[in-house]
Amino acid sequence: MNQTTTNKIILALDTSDLNFAIDIAKKIKNKIFTIKLGLEFFNAHGKNGIKKFNDLGFNNIMLDLKLNDIGNTCFKAIKSLNGINFEYLTIHALGGKKMILKCKEAANEINQNIKILAVTILTSLDDEDIGLMGIKNNINDLVVKLAKNSSDAHGYVCSGNEALALRKIIGKDK
Repeated sequence: MNQTTTNKIILALDTSDLNFAIDIAKKIKNKIFTIKLGLEFFNAHGKNGIKKFNDLGFNNIMLDLKLNDIGNTCFKAIKSLNGINFEYLTIHALGGKKMILKCKEAANEINQNIKILAVTILTSLDDEDIGLMGIKNNINDLVVKLAKNSSDAHGYVCSGNEALALRKIIGKDK
């Protein structure tokens, strides 16, 4: 697998079809950085499904589970991932600082190379949606606020619409 710093493509395999996902990954594994496997895939195949990709040489997988619960629950959920190889794990920035720190602690205990990525706001939400939740900010302002409050994460996941605003806040380091 090509893992140079110039190759930054992460292939999103948003499917529950194991054979389809493996077939695509095999065909382009030398042209991408890694793959992203989400909740749909994980619920269908669990750790054994992830291991199939580990066997293909994908050990730096982005596991897109978007965890969001109390810190101790997230801690235990992450610890239960021991035994599979992945390098990135998504959580919700809305979980707060304590949850983020517990996620980092658990990840560090199973593999010091795991990076916790905070998802700012789901791309399916808009200003009206967050307003109905009682949040007075617009999406862009909320993304910036969440990024500032989740600075303990190793990185962020946001939509392309918020990327420039986020980059101004976090700089070039993350």
